[in-house]
Amino acid sequence: PNNMAIVLAGDIDAERALPMLEKAFGGLEAKALPALPPSSTEAPSTRREVEVIAPGARSLYLAWPTVAAGHSDEMALRAMDMIVDNSATGLLNLELVLSQKLVRAGSFNEGMSEAGAWVATGTAREGQSLEEVESLLMGVIAKLKAGEFAQSDLDAILINSEIDDKRRFESNSARVSRMADAFIEGRPWSELVNEQERLRAVKREDIMRVATKYLSDAPVVVKRKAGELSAAKVDKPSITAIKIDSSKRSPYGEQVKKLATDQLQPQWLVDGEHYTRSSLPAGAFISVKNERNDLFSITYSFKFGTRQEPLLCFAMELLERSGAGARTPTALQKELYAMGSSIDFSCGDRNSTITVSGIDRNMEASLKLLNEWLAAPLVEESALAKLRENTISKRKDRMKEPSAIAGALADYAFYGKNSSYLKVASNKKLSKASSKSLLSILAKLPNTKHRTGYFGPRTSADLGTLIGLGSKHKAAKKQHSIRFNKQKKSTIFFIKQKVAQAQVRIAYPAKELSNADTAKASLFNRYVGGGMGGLIFQEIREARGLAYSAWTYYMRSTVKGDESGVIAGLGTQADKSVEAVSTLLSLISPLIVEKTRFNTASTSLDAVYRKTRFTPRSRAGVLFGWEDRGLMSDPRPEEYKALQATSPEDMQTFANARTKVAPVIAISGDSERIDLKEVAKAAKSQAIKTLSVDQLFGY
Repeated sequence: PNNMAIVLAGDIDAERALPMLEKAFGGLEAKALPALPPSSTEAPSTRREVEVIAPGARSLYLAWPTVAAGHSDEMALRAMDMIVDNSATGLLNLELVLSQKLVRAGSFNEGMSEAGAWVATGTAREGQSLEEVESLLMGVIAKLKAGEFAQSDLDAILINSEIDDKRRFESNSARVSRMADAFIEGRPWSELVNEQERLRAVKREDIMRVATKYLSDAPVVVKRKAGELSAAKVDKPSITAIKIDSSKRSPYGEQVKKLATDQLQPQWLVDGEHYTRSSLPAGAFISVKNERNDLFSITYSFKFGTRQEPLLCFAMELLERSGAGARTPTALQKELYAMGSSIDFSCGDRNSTITVSGIDRNMEASLKLLNEWLAAPLVEESALAKLRENTISKRKDRMKEPSAIAGALADYAFYGKNSSYLKVASNKKLSKASSKSLLSILAKLPNTKHRTGYFGPRTSADLGTLIGLGSKHKAAKKQHSIRFNKQKKSTIFFIKQKVAQAQVRIAYPAKELSNADTAKASLFNRYVGGGMGGLIFQEIREARGLAYSAWTYYMRSTVKGDESGVIAGLGTQADKSVEAVSTLLSLISPLIVEKTRFNTASTSLDAVYRKTRFTPRSRAGVLFGWEDRGLMSDPRPEEYKALQATSPEDMQTFANARTKVAPVIAISGDSERIDLKEVAKAAKSQAIKTLSVDQLFGY
């Protein structure tokens, strides 16, 4: 047992659990372990370059070998990485990202048991060479070595590192990972517990020293260049299908199943116990007490997105690159980071959010900064010009990415002209947008009706109207509802791509899912798509070897009024497409529910209801999600009751009633290797519509 560890974190009764573990594993005898072979991690003496050819964005990686975990330079290298990239005020963040000299840039530090590495990466703008990207990255590294950062930058890193640890260790999985890492890396637990103190001991001179020592002029350089990948052709192998018997279990499996266990009881969210619901002038307010630490998070959630205002996301991106009042963009980011605070914007086609988070003692100052930022953003016209150029550059790259094209094709097939890839501001509209018009869009946002979620150490009574945003709030334009592109006869939408793998997406459109049928939909998802144990994965990939990935799920209505449907997908070798699609469709429609597999799915879903515990930080978002479906309290008690009453026949009836309609099919792949006529025959499709990339994107 001296090469194994049992690591536990969570709601554990140690007085019961530890004796049980001692009884089960305490009798194992320690044995001599074979010596590990020596590793060689010498730094290259000259620059080494590797090229990767692939469609899409062009990017570059610079990598240097450093040290293994536990080395005396480990903390200095970690601090160095945060000085370079902390997602806010790092040298890369300010020099290359905020300034928009690169589309993207970042770095990461990796320390493992025998070796380590530090990597910097950048993505090129349109027309920018990878040589220029490398030069810009090396320029930042030169500034790092020269010490072009202040002690105040290091002080801010320490504050944010402590905050990151506090937030991370709200999670059981993070606590388990930290303990497991200590064992794997052979470190004393005290060393990891005192990690923040060790980081605090790092001085500015230490960072300059390790940068000079490890970041030589001879990195390993990986260049991703745009082009068609020339992959070796692999002939389709002959695979004998195996029959999967879901009732079979190993003797050990039977033994485990017979073990007596105490059943967990479900925990439902209750107003007044797990959260407090009230209201603010802007709309609903949900407050959740943070009993663990002094961190807070406030989210303003707007039912307002690009469907109502096509330029909203672009305007938010401009705001992220602006200053506030007299503060420059750099000064604003540094002030926030020094407080341990962050202000994050997110934007989609139906919703947008503003999230303020940090340490409770700085909450008022953080909110004041947010209000100043929204009221008086400082925008440079050059920032708008670069944002426009970079956005159009990223869009051009996206139109070459096979995964993005496959996604856009599926959206077009499922929703037609209402595809989210089409309902965007065009490049022409971006080019005409002025900073004044974009800022006017943002000026309306705080005064738009919205919901507010708070997680922190204060009570809702303590907060009062302190966290309110805006005034004289007006309702946003009505959100659009999801409507499928219905076909009287099955249609295949196809786009030609010179790729080895064909991507297939299938939809059976259905009306809005009622709350009464939610349990059946969840049970369907467990039965057909429950990970590696689901029907589709097992029958298509495991039994027949027809696909790399295979999945099916019931897409529920996330907003009241949305339509729902059965969605399926495949990633398959192009010349297996006919058989893979035929098999997938035959498994879904009609669905023949097998009792043993049904019982496994039902037991598994029952366990999900019993064990699910929404973390305090996530509760407001979960509650708002239920509210979007018209549910003002936890719907799971009714769902759980419905689950207990659902029979195999009930689920089969539910599923088959929704797959009687003609399926909509989207396929992207190599037309020279996919026999579309045979696919159409297998799918009983009456039409094949071939599309171009330009038809799929609204740029």
